[in-house]
Amino acid sequence: MKTLFFASLLVVLFNFQTSSFAIDIYDNEQNTNILLGGYIRALSGQHLPSSTVSNVFGELVAPQGINAEVLRAEWRINIGESASFDLHQRLSWSLSAPTLQSVGVGIGVSANPENTVDLSSHLVNETSHQLLHDIDRLAFQYYFNNADLTLGRQGIEWGTVSLFPVANIWSTLSPFELDNTELRGIDSARLIVPIGNNKELDLVLADRGDLNELSAGARINFFLNTGDGFLAVAKSWDELRLLAGYTHLFDSWRVLFEISQPYLYDSQEQEDDFRLPRVTIGSDYFSGDLTASFELHFSGDGTSENNYIPHLDTSTPHQRGETYLWGQFYAGTMLSYKLSELVTLTGTTMANLKDPSFMLAPQLQYNLGPAVDLSAGMFQGFGYGRISITEIENEFGMYGSFYYTRITAYY
Repeated sequence: MKTLFFASLLVVLFNFQTSSFAIDIYDNEQNTNILLGGYIRALSGQHLPSSTVSNVFGELVAPQGINAEVLRAEWRINIGESASFDLHQRLSWSLSAPTLQSVGVGIGVSANPENTVDLSSHLVNETSHQLLHDIDRLAFQYYFNNADLTLGRQGIEWGTVSLFPVANIWSTLSPFELDNTELRGIDSARLIVPIGNNKELDLVLADRGDLNELSAGARINFFLNTGDGFLAVAKSWDELRLLAGYTHLFDSWRVLFEISQPYLYDSQEQEDDFRLPRVTIGSDYFSGDLTASFELHFSGDGTSENNYIPHLDTSTPHQRGETYLWGQFYAGTMLSYKLSELVTLTGTTMANLKDPSFMLAPQLQYNLGPAVDLSAGMFQGFGYGRISITEIENEFGMYGSFYYTRITAYY
């Protein structure tokens, strides 16, 4: 696989052009072709911890520079009109010192799905720098007359919520993930079957790294003139989850709602345990060059206590990377305004309403060409609660400041 990856690198270097179309490697008259796409991304940043965190944790969160490069090669083989094969490879180089990422604080803490077969390998694995090659997609698709079947490592996204998703139970991304182009791949079988003209059945059987934790789910999507909705049920790890969502469309805006209700079954104690749900309501507005979103979120996996440390030490959803928010009540906004044909300004805020604490994340993006963009931005946390070795009452204040520049070239 690594040989194929470096071969793809040579193809990119000799065929790179400022276009977002994939490189056509092979094509014949039987509609069989091989395509290569992907991107090259370079990121440089500086993390500055808040003065409170520095005083408490000392050198663990000292100011540090971060540098990362990612080359993603996305191979697709189309076999006639009825089948295809996808292989996505990532070669990533990172240079940084250990930080509070070990407790889920910081940039790039998204957890990879627990797959039984490990398709990653470290070419370099040192404390401060790593070179990693991994396979993020390895899937075969077959298109029947009335169904689509996908087998292998794939990205599965349920739900439409942007800031506080509750239905993405197969793979999740941290809200502060800089490389958020693709969801992490999970080994699974997925069957999508149209039902009539306005409904669709989505069936998933997913690996969780252990036969006892094999997961499965079924979702029905409704496509209506006034909006879209879904109902779903899924067994995920040791939970049964009931999910529902609806998005209602208006002329220039939409309102949305999603809920995920867990039902935990403890096989050792033979007890049934209902837990609080995750719920998000929100609205999106579209007008010319402006896009605005507002969402309110309740997380049943968070804690209502002032001190987060005991909860994070015992919370299985947090330890598995199902959720990255510590409290229960949140609000968030996201704005995107196109200043010109080449420049776009975006801004995201996310607030813990109980601390209170909040995060600001502005970004300015400049398009250097049809397939090359340069971005500069920051994450700035604010908070007023206590932070000590034994107590953390201030969620977003833990993050401090992170400034970055990023350049991405697609091919």
